Amino acid sequence: MRGGGSPLHERDSGHAPVRVLSVILLPTTACNCNCTYCFEVRDDSRPYDPSWPSVLRGLRPMCEMLGAETLRLFWQGGEILCLEPREFREAVEAATRAVDGLGIKVQHHVQTNLLLYDSRRWRDVLMPLVNGKLSSSLDFPNRYRVAPGMDGEAYLARWLDRRAAAEDDGFEISAISLASPETLALGAERFHAFYRDGIGLRRVQVNFPFPTPGRQFAPLDLDQLAAFMCDLYSLWVASGRDLHLSPFTLLESSLLRGYPPTFCIYSYTCAADLLAIGPAGEVAQCDSFLTTYREFAYGSLARGEARDVVHSPRRRQYLERPLRLMRESECADCEFLSVCFGGCPIRAYAFGHGFFARDHYCSVYKALFRTIVETNQSSERVERLMPCA
Repeated sequence: MRGGGSPLHERDSGHAPVRVLSVILLPTTACNCNCTYCFEVRDDSRPYDPSWPSVLRGLRPMCEMLGAETLRLFWQGGEILCLEPREFREAVEAATRAVDGLGIKVQHHVQTNLLLYDSRRWRDVLMPLVNGKLSSSLDFPNRYRVAPGMDGEAYLARWLDRRAAAEDDGFEISAISLASPETLALGAERFHAFYRDGIGLRRVQVNFPFPTPGRQFAPLDLDQLAAFMCDLYSLWVASGRDLHLSPFTLLESSLLRGYPPTFCIYSYTCAADLLAIGPAGEVAQCDSFLTTYREFAYGSLARGEARDVVHSPRRRQYLERPLRLMRESECADCEFLSVCFGGCPIRAYAFGHGFFARDHYCSVYKALFRTIVETNQSSERVERLMPCA
C-alpha cells in the first residue's frame, strides 16, 4: 500500500515513506546570463545531451523505494529556456513515462530568468505543464544579475518586458529576491514598496546568499539582516499581508498554527524528500550542492542504480544531521528547534562552519521567529506553538 509504511519501503529507504518527493532537474547548466553571483557552475559547451532523458528512468525505482505519492519536478538550469522547446518536451515526456502505472501524481514547476521567454516558442509548451505559474528571480536592488550587453538597469528593463509578455499570455509570475548589503541599506519599506507598488509583483521569496568558489559574494551583516527581516515582517503584517511573501507565510503556519515546516531550509531534513539530478545524471541533495560542492554527490543515475543513490553514505549524512545537531550543538536547547532543526546544511558548510553545524543565519532566524510569535501573541491567529522535538 503506497505511503503506508510497508516493509518494502522501510527496507529500501531506511525511513518512513514520503508523501511528496521533490526532484530538482537540471538538464543543462548553460545560461544566457553571466551573473556575478551564482551557485551553479555554468557550462555552455554542451547545452543539452540528447541522451539525458534516459537517466530519468531512475525516477521510478526512487519513487517506489521512498513510497512517494506525489512527484514534484522542478525544471531549472543553468537557464531552462536555453533548451529548444522540442528538447524540453522530450525531457518532460521521459519523466512522465518513468512513473506511469504507479498511481503517482506528477506536478511540474519551472524556474527561469525569463529573459528568453518568447510567446511563440514557449507559451503552448509551458502553460498546460505548470498550470499558469512561472517562477523567476529579481533582486532589489540588482547587485548581481547581468547578461551579455546588459548592465543591471538594462537587465531589469528586459526582465520587466518579458514578464509583461508572459503575463499577457496568462502566466502568474513569482520571483526569488536575493538579499545584498544594498538591500539592507535601503531598508524594508523600500523593498516592500518596490515589489508591491513599483512593479506590482504579488509573490516574492526572500533568499540569503552563501559563498561559492570563484564567484563574487557580498557577506551580509547578521544583525542588520535580522533587523531588516523583522522590519519587513512587521511592515507586511501592518499592510494586511498584502503580498505572498516567503518565508513569512510558511513560518506563520508553523509558528502560529503548528503545521510541520515545508520550506526546505526549515524542514527536519531535506534529504527525506528532496534531491537534484544534473546534466550528466549526477545526483546530489539539491541544486546548491550539485555543481558547486561535488564532493557531496550521492552518485549517478547514468552510471549506477537508483538504489545506490538512495542508500548513498552522503545521503545518510543529511538524514542524520538533525540528530547530530541535537546531540552535539546548542540546537538541543533552542525553543525553535522544531521549526528549523538547525537550518540549511549548505549555509553551514559553505560558510566554513562544517556540515554538522547550525545554519550560518541562525541568529537571523531566531530573531524573526521571536518577532512573529510576539507580534501575534495577543491575536486569535495564534492557535498553538509547536512543541520542541
